[in-house]
Amino acid sequence: ACVLLLARSLWGRVPLSWLIHPLALLMAHLALGILALKAGPWAQAFVAKRVRKVEGKRLAGMQSLANSIEALQQALIVKNELQAQEAMDKLKHEHKWTPERLSDEIGSLRRAASLRRGINVAYLISEEFLQWSQRVTENARPTFRDFAQAIFSDSPHACGKDKICPRDGLPGCSLVDFLPGEHIGECTDFLSWTWDYEVELVQDALRTWATTSKVDPKD
Repeated sequence: ACVLLLARSLWGRVPLSWLIHPLALLMAHLALGILALKAGPWAQAFVAKRVRKVEGKRLAGMQSLANSIEALQQALIVKNELQAQEAMDKLKHEHKWTPERLSDEIGSLRRAASLRRGINVAYLISEEFLQWSQRVTENARPTFRDFAQAIFSDSPHACGKDKICPRDGLPGCSLVDFLPGEHIGECTDFLSWTWDYEVELVQDALRTWATTSKVDPKD
């Protein structure tokens, strides 16, 4: 019936009465069956090509979205607000994220960035870090216990006391969330130590590790 309607609309040579004639309907069904058999391989190839094209576009879109989210995550890790804004703009304009969705997602992304964040070895072994630890602890040979008590207590040196923690949204954050972006990056290694180690001892150990492992402390 569809074939007959199409033919009638194109050439006007098919009487409308044919559409209700049983024999005409049977012939139309037979013609469609033959057409399907003849065009089967071509139709299958066309559909398969179309499916691959659509699936390819879908996968490319998913990969582009994943790359944009990761770019935002990396910017948040090192606290690069300019790059973070560029990544957010891309999510809004290219991936059609609404401001509401971006607002909902940014909290979890900041939390994830905090969990992936680590302190740069170059900063930990620097004279700047040693002098800071000596100043806030008022101790020439501070241990990490002295250091922690100074910066996480109610002392005037409590650096993260009033800063909102990105992990739980409450006041008081870790050192890695307090430090500026140039001293942090994505964590790549775990350092096992105890609170009673002196800061200078840990610095010496990190220098030895960086040398023997041929690791650039800035990385």
